[in-house]
Amino acid sequence: MSDPELDLADLIYDLETMYMGGYVYCSALALLIYDSLCIFPQEVKYLYRWPWSIIQAIYILLRVCTCIYLISNVYGFQATFLSKSVCLGIGWSHKIIIDIIIPSIMKILLIIRVRAIWDYNIRVTIALVFITALDILLGIVRTVIVGVIYQQYSVGGTPVHDCFEKYYSPSDTHLLDSVEFVVLAGRCIITGIEVLLILVRLFQALKQVKLMGHTFYERMVHIKRLMPVIYVFYRDGTLLIIPIFGTSMLAFANTLSSKPIFGAVDLGGWLALVYYICGTRLVLNLREVNCKITESILPQNFSDLQFNHETGQSRDEAVSEDEEEVDN
Repeated sequence: MSDPELDLADLIYDLETMYMGGYVYCSALALLIYDSLCIFPQEVKYLYRWPWSIIQAIYILLRVCTCIYLISNVYGFQATFLSKSVCLGIGWSHKIIIDIIIPSIMKILLIIRVRAIWDYNIRVTIALVFITALDILLGIVRTVIVGVIYQQYSVGGTPVHDCFEKYYSPSDTHLLDSVEFVVLAGRCIITGIEVLLILVRLFQALKQVKLMGHTFYERMVHIKRLMPVIYVFYRDGTLLIIPIFGTSMLAFANTLSSKPIFGAVDLGGWLALVYYICGTRLVLNLREVNCKITESILPQNFSDLQFNHETGQSRDEAVSEDEEEVDN
């Protein structure tokens, strides 16, 4: 073969990753574009018409980083003969975005929300700050170790799609597998703790509205009182951590399998997309109710929650407008 670095197995693997990776990242990018178009009216109403603030900067940073990550992956899976400098630039930017910037933004936003629903409890605050710092540290360690090893084995100017890497030594392979396992396991545990705190607070709210009947029938009779509580927790943004937890568990399960569940394709694109969707919904929800990021929208008394409050208010406003038109 013309390139001593490549053999038949490399070319077969290249075709597999090109098609699978291209489909995965193209579909993720298409979904990102579709989602952006869907929420654009909300962005105009609740973000762009407001004075500039930190939350707007965070929102834009989250979108820009997600777009860069997905677009560069789509380009990489279609391009050939990439130089080593381009490969290193793409590799380092991918690791920094998906392991440090996006997770750090989401973790900080979510722990602020969880802390707010716990009424700024000092013990909960200490626990959240500790696990968030640990999560960010895991991302930094993973980025540095993987980036340094990738830099040693990256080969540019090959006819394969994306960037070709020479076979890792057994010691480096073991190190990469160990880092991957520790980071993903740590993030699953950390996110699981956050989910547990949210579920405990949700259970307390359900007890307050007396949904815990003695029989299944009694619980079903009061099911209508459950929905406002769930809705308020969603609008507060805390329930958005559950999709992140599910995606993290899926990525961790993929590393435990002797044969990766998704073959040669990683979950980086979908993880970035889940982070983006959850982050944008969280920010827009808070801006819609004119709530600060450090404040909670949960009421003191959950038993007073009703779905028809906003509808009734809108109906009263409509009636008032009709009466004014008749008078005029």
